[in-house]
Amino acid sequence: MKILIFAVVVGLVAGTAFADEPTAGAPRYIAGNWTYPAPQPLNDALKDYSGGQVVLDCAAAADGHLTQCDVLKDGTFPRPAGPLVAEVFVKYCHVDPASVDGGVKDGDRHKFTYKW
Repeated sequence: MKILIFAVVVGLVAGTAFADEPTAGAPRYIAGNWTYPAPQPLNDALKDYSGGQVVLDCAAAADGHLTQCDVLKDGTFPRPAGPLVAEVFVKYCHVDPASVDGGVKDGDRHKFTYKW
């Protein structure tokens, strides 16, 4: 019985994909030193909103700038602000490619949560 349990546990561990090892076809999420939008462009874009939270999933180019952002969550009122926040992030946000292990590759991704 003990040998069977050990074999099952070893088999589960051997087949586990770790967060650092993306599976084939899955996007690679990167950390790194990010430069975020200055407050003024965001304040200008959101002047008609009382507050909220937007979660973005963004793609980066090899030079570190963002190419596009998908809105994952948009908790704003009186209307969705996610597309406005995404537009500002694409325009002003970037990562230093030297700060990313292995450099930045086209299509690498990063998730952002912006609250105001």
